[in-house]
Amino acid sequence: MHSDLPQGSCSKRLVFLAGALATFVIAIVILILSLVPSQEAGSGSDVEGHILAYAALTFPLACVCPTYAPWIFVASFALGGSIELVQPLVGRYAEWHDVFANVVGATTGILLGSYAGYLFRKMR
Repeated sequence: MHSDLPQGSCSKRLVFLAGALATFVIAIVILILSLVPSQEAGSGSDVEGHILAYAALTFPLACVCPTYAPWIFVASFALGGSIELVQPLVGRYAEWHDVFANVVGATTGILLGSYAGYLFRKMR
């Protein structure tokens, strides 16, 4: 198994669970905000919002378990793409440049999270 997976001490498992819980909560918030019918549907994309949301989504888990980075990326890409496919069903528009913004945000979150985790582990 990988050395940074949640095995061994209880504190490692708790840190992993905290990162996973933070990621789950952020994913739920993204889902709600993305699928609630909007009065402003079709009025343009908030690219910065997508980048920030997906960076926040991927940061916690990448921080505590950077070896999962490829899977974190795939899961965030699948979430963003699925949301864009479903949005027309709730009165919103699918905007594929939002998917690109999500990829930029997810990549940023993974890189920053992995680096922050590295620095934290180095300090310990």
